[in-house]
Amino acid sequence: MKDICENRHGGNPESVLANASMSTMKVLQRYRIAEYIHGLGTQGAICAEVEMIMHIPHQSASARMTELKAMGILVPTASRRMTGSGRMARVCVHKAFAGGGS
Repeated sequence: MKDICENRHGGNPESVLANASMSTMKVLQRYRIAEYIHGLGTQGAICAEVEMIMHIPHQSASARMTELKAMGILVPTASRRMTGSGRMARVCVHKAFAGGGS
């Protein structure tokens, strides 16, 4: 999968190596996040909830959810929920529940 942060780091060699070294972990994180959100059905989840439940850093959860959305596995809904910092975040559902009225 393409490095979703490439446009930010502009090919910085350390960032390229870091991305490559995480490829196996990224696959596992994507799978776990997709399965977790699938299990929530039409309730879905925001990134902050994924971070808290799965005990992974914001940067990892956000990146994996962005990748899953790009892959069409997660679908953003019109629903929003509040994060711990008091901001609203869009709820994502698994594609299996995207038409379920979220």
